[in-house]
Amino acid sequence: MTEHWEDPMGWSAAELRGRIPDAVPGRAAFTKKDVWIEGVSTTEIVMWASDVERALRANAAKSGDALPDPSRPLPKA
Repeated sequence: MTEHWEDPMGWSAAELRGRIPDAVPGRAAFTKKDVWIEGVSTTEIVMWASDVERALRANAAKSGDALPDPSRPLPKA
Protein backbone atom coordinates (compact mmCIF):
# COMPACT_ATOMS: atom_id res chain seq x y z
CA MET A 1 0.00 0.00 0.00
CA THR A 2 1.34 3.42 -0.90
CA GLU A 3 0.18 6.96 -0.37
CA HIS A 4 1.32 10.38 -1.50
CA TRP A 5 3.23 12.38 1.15
CA GLU A 6 0.73 15.25 1.11
CA ASP A 7 -2.47 13.15 1.33
CA PRO A 8 -4.25 14.22 4.56
CA MET A 9 -6.59 11.24 4.27
CA GLY A 10 -3.79 8.71 3.74
CA TRP A 11 -3.45 5.70 6.02
CA SER A 12 -0.45 7.10 7.94
CA ALA A 13 -2.22 10.40 8.68
CA ALA A 14 -5.33 8.50 9.78
CA GLU A 15 -3.20 6.23 12.00
CA LEU A 16 -1.50 9.24 13.59
CA ARG A 17 -4.85 10.91 14.28
CA GLY A 18 -6.09 7.67 15.88
CA ARG A 19 -3.07 7.46 18.17
CA ILE A 20 -3.22 11.11 19.24
CA PRO A 21 -6.87 11.72 20.16
CA ASP A 22 -6.45 15.44 20.89
CA ALA A 23 -4.70 16.12 17.58
CA VAL A 24 -6.02 19.29 15.98
CA PRO A 25 -5.66 19.88 12.23
CA GLY A 26 -3.14 22.60 11.47
CA ARG A 27 -1.04 22.24 14.63
CA ALA A 28 1.57 20.35 12.66
CA ALA A 29 2.14 20.85 8.96
CA PHE A 30 4.79 19.77 6.49
CA THR A 31 6.03 20.09 2.96
CA LYS A 32 8.92 18.39 1.21
CA LYS A 33 11.21 21.12 2.58
CA ASP A 34 10.00 21.97 6.10
CA VAL A 35 7.94 20.97 9.13
CA TRP A 36 5.96 23.47 11.20
CA ILE A 37 4.74 22.82 14.72
CA GLU A 38 2.23 25.34 16.03
CA GLY A 39 3.29 27.61 13.14
CA VAL A 40 6.99 27.47 14.00
CA SER A 41 9.36 26.27 11.29
CA THR A 42 11.72 23.55 12.52
CA THR A 43 14.18 24.56 9.80
CA GLU A 44 14.27 28.10 11.17
CA ILE A 45 14.84 26.76 14.71
CA VAL A 46 17.87 24.80 13.49
CA MET A 47 19.24 27.85 11.64
CA TRP A 48 18.71 30.03 14.75
CA ALA A 49 20.48 27.48 16.96
CA SER A 50 23.43 27.42 14.52
CA ASP A 51 23.64 31.24 14.65
CA VAL A 52 23.58 31.14 18.46
CA GLU A 53 26.33 28.51 18.54
CA ARG A 54 28.51 30.59 16.18
CA ALA A 55 28.04 33.69 18.35
CA LEU A 56 28.82 31.77 21.55
CA ARG A 57 31.98 30.28 20.07
CA ALA A 58 33.12 33.68 18.74
CA ASN A 59 32.51 35.38 22.10
CA ALA A 60 34.26 32.59 23.99
CA ALA A 61 37.25 32.83 21.66
CA LYS A 62 37.46 36.62 22.18
CA SER A 63 37.27 36.36 25.94
CA GLY A 64 39.52 33.30 26.19
CA ASP A 65 36.84 31.38 28.07
CA ALA A 66 36.09 27.77 27.27
CA LEU A 67 32.58 26.78 26.28
CA PRO A 68 30.83 24.46 28.74
CA ASP A 69 30.76 20.76 27.89
CA PRO A 70 27.40 20.26 26.10
CA SER A 71 27.00 16.81 27.66
CA ARG A 72 26.97 18.27 31.18
CA PRO A 73 24.54 20.66 32.90
CA LEU A 74 25.30 24.37 32.57
CA PRO A 75 27.18 25.88 35.52
CA LYS A 76 25.08 27.85 37.99
CA ALA A 77 25.44 31.63 37.73
